[in-house]
Amino acid sequence: MSIPTKNAANSPSSATSSTSTTATKGTRKLSKALPPKKTKSCRKSYAVVSILNKNNDEISIGIDINTHLPINRRYTWRDPDKYKVEDETLYGNYRTVQGIATPFTITNKRDGEINGQNFLTHVEYNTTFEPDFFNAAVTYNPETYNPKAKKK
Repeated sequence: MSIPTKNAANSPSSATSSTSTTATKGTRKLSKALPPKKTKSCRKSYAVVSILNKNNDEISIGIDINTHLPINRRYTWRDPDKYKVEDETLYGNYRTVQGIATPFTITNKRDGEINGQNFLTHVEYNTTFEPDFFNAAVTYNPETYNPKAKKK
Protein backbone atom coordinates (compact mmCIF):
# COMPACT_ATOMS: atom_id res chain seq x y z
CA MET A 1 0.00 0.00 0.00
CA SER A 2 1.39 3.40 -0.91
CA ILE A 3 0.71 6.67 0.85
CA PRO A 4 -0.20 9.58 -1.42
CA THR A 5 2.28 12.42 -1.33
CA LYS A 6 1.61 16.09 -1.80
CA ASN A 7 3.79 19.00 -2.70
CA ALA A 8 3.65 21.71 -0.03
CA ALA A 9 3.43 24.39 -2.70
CA ASN A 10 -0.05 23.08 -3.58
CA SER A 11 -1.09 22.43 0.01
CA PRO A 12 -3.56 24.43 2.10
CA SER A 13 -1.21 24.06 5.07
CA SER A 14 1.47 26.15 3.36
CA ALA A 15 1.64 29.65 4.84
CA THR A 16 1.98 31.22 1.40
CA SER A 17 -0.70 29.19 -0.31
CA SER A 18 -4.23 30.38 -0.92
CA THR A 19 -5.57 26.96 -1.87
CA SER A 20 -8.71 25.81 -0.09
CA THR A 21 -9.55 22.21 0.78
CA THR A 22 -12.84 20.37 1.11
CA ALA A 23 -12.89 16.85 2.56
CA THR A 24 -15.45 14.52 1.00
CA LYS A 25 -15.63 10.96 2.39
CA GLY A 26 -11.88 10.46 2.60
CA THR A 27 -10.99 12.18 -0.68
CA ARG A 28 -9.79 15.74 -1.16
CA LYS A 29 -10.84 18.19 -3.82
CA LEU A 30 -8.50 21.13 -4.34
CA SER A 31 -9.59 24.43 -5.82
CA LYS A 32 -6.98 27.07 -6.52
CA ALA A 33 -7.70 30.74 -5.96
CA LEU A 34 -4.25 32.22 -6.64
CA PRO A 35 -0.98 30.51 -7.51
CA PRO A 36 1.23 30.11 -4.42
CA LYS A 37 4.57 31.84 -4.13
CA LYS A 38 7.36 29.57 -5.24
CA THR A 39 10.04 29.51 -2.58
CA LYS A 40 12.57 26.85 -1.81
CA SER A 41 11.14 26.24 1.68
CA CYS A 42 7.62 25.47 0.44
CA ARG A 43 8.71 22.90 -2.17
CA LYS A 44 8.85 20.04 0.32
CA SER A 45 6.93 16.91 -0.53
CA TYR A 46 5.07 15.27 2.28
CA ALA A 47 2.77 12.35 2.93
CA VAL A 48 -0.64 12.79 4.55
CA VAL A 49 -2.04 10.20 6.91
CA SER A 50 -5.75 10.74 7.69
CA ILE A 51 -8.05 8.93 10.10
CA LEU A 52 -11.85 9.33 10.27
CA ASN A 53 -14.17 8.23 13.08
CA LYS A 54 -17.88 7.36 12.93
CA ASN A 55 -18.83 11.03 13.55
CA ASN A 56 -16.82 12.05 10.46
CA ASP A 57 -14.21 13.81 12.64
CA GLU A 58 -10.85 13.70 10.91
CA ILE A 59 -7.24 13.95 12.02
CA SER A 60 -4.52 14.30 9.41
CA ILE A 61 -0.78 14.37 9.94
CA GLY A 62 1.58 15.69 7.28
CA ILE A 63 4.96 13.94 7.35
CA ASP A 64 7.97 15.18 5.38
CA ILE A 65 9.02 12.31 3.09
CA ASN A 66 12.72 13.17 3.33
CA THR A 67 13.16 13.73 7.08
CA HIS A 68 10.11 11.73 8.30
CA LEU A 69 9.28 14.58 10.70
CA PRO A 70 5.75 15.91 11.18
CA ILE A 71 5.13 19.26 9.51
CA ASN A 72 1.47 19.70 10.45
CA ARG A 73 -1.45 18.18 12.33
CA ARG A 74 -4.99 18.99 11.26
CA TYR A 75 -8.10 18.04 13.23
CA THR A 76 -11.54 18.58 11.68
CA TRP A 77 -14.71 18.30 13.75
CA ARG A 78 -18.26 19.64 14.00
CA ASP A 79 -19.29 21.96 16.83
CA PRO A 80 -22.71 21.59 18.55
CA ASP A 81 -24.26 23.96 15.97
CA LYS A 82 -23.08 21.57 13.20
CA TYR A 83 -20.47 23.96 11.81
CA LYS A 84 -17.23 22.45 10.54
CA VAL A 85 -14.22 23.52 12.61
CA GLU A 86 -10.62 22.91 11.57
CA ASP A 87 -7.76 23.11 14.08
CA GLU A 88 -4.27 22.94 12.65
CA THR A 89 -0.82 22.91 14.21
CA LEU A 90 2.22 23.64 12.04
CA TYR A 91 5.69 22.51 13.12
CA GLY A 92 8.85 24.15 11.81
CA ASN A 93 12.42 25.25 12.46
CA TYR A 94 13.54 21.78 13.55
CA ARG A 95 16.81 21.52 15.47
CA THR A 96 18.47 18.50 17.01
CA VAL A 97 18.55 18.69 20.81
CA GLN A 98 20.16 15.81 22.69
CA GLY A 99 19.65 13.61 19.62
CA ILE A 100 15.94 14.47 19.25
CA ALA A 101 14.64 16.55 16.34
CA THR A 102 12.60 19.30 18.02
CA PRO A 103 10.38 21.93 16.35
CA PHE A 104 11.35 25.36 17.67
CA THR A 105 8.39 27.06 15.94
CA ILE A 106 4.84 25.85 16.57
CA THR A 107 1.89 27.70 15.00
CA ASN A 108 -1.75 27.01 15.91
CA LYS A 109 -4.62 27.88 13.58
CA ARG A 110 -8.39 27.62 13.82
CA ASP A 111 -10.31 27.79 10.55
CA GLY A 112 -7.24 29.17 8.77
CA GLU A 113 -6.68 32.05 11.22
CA ILE A 114 -3.55 32.03 13.38
CA ASN A 115 -4.58 31.98 17.04
CA GLY A 116 -1.23 31.25 18.66
CA GLN A 117 2.46 30.80 18.04
CA ASN A 118 5.21 29.35 20.21
CA PHE A 119 8.87 30.12 19.61
CA LEU A 120 11.18 27.96 21.69
CA THR A 121 14.59 29.33 22.60
CA HIS A 122 15.90 26.53 24.81
CA VAL A 123 14.94 22.87 25.20
CA GLU A 124 16.24 20.22 27.59
CA TYR A 125 15.14 16.60 27.87
CA ASN A 126 15.31 14.34 30.94
CA THR A 127 15.84 17.22 33.36
CA THR A 128 15.51 16.62 37.07
CA PHE A 129 13.51 18.94 39.30
CA GLU A 130 13.60 19.55 43.02
CA PRO A 131 10.95 17.47 44.85
CA ASP A 132 8.89 20.55 45.76
CA PHE A 133 9.12 22.20 42.30
CA PHE A 134 5.45 21.55 41.49
CA ASN A 135 4.08 22.32 44.98
CA ALA A 136 1.83 25.36 44.82
CA ALA A 137 2.32 28.11 47.35
CA VAL A 138 -0.89 29.91 48.33
CA THR A 139 -0.31 33.65 48.30
CA TYR A 140 -3.95 34.73 48.19
CA ASN A 141 -5.80 35.62 51.39
CA PRO A 142 -9.51 36.33 50.74
CA GLU A 143 -9.85 38.22 54.06
CA THR A 144 -7.24 40.84 53.13
CA TYR A 145 -7.85 40.99 49.38
CA ASN A 146 -9.01 44.42 48.20
CA PRO A 147 -9.03 44.82 44.40
CA LYS A 148 -9.86 48.55 44.63
CA ALA A 149 -6.82 49.39 46.75
CA LYS A 150 -4.05 51.21 44.92
CA LYS A 151 -0.74 49.42 44.63
CA LYS A 152 2.26 51.31 45.98
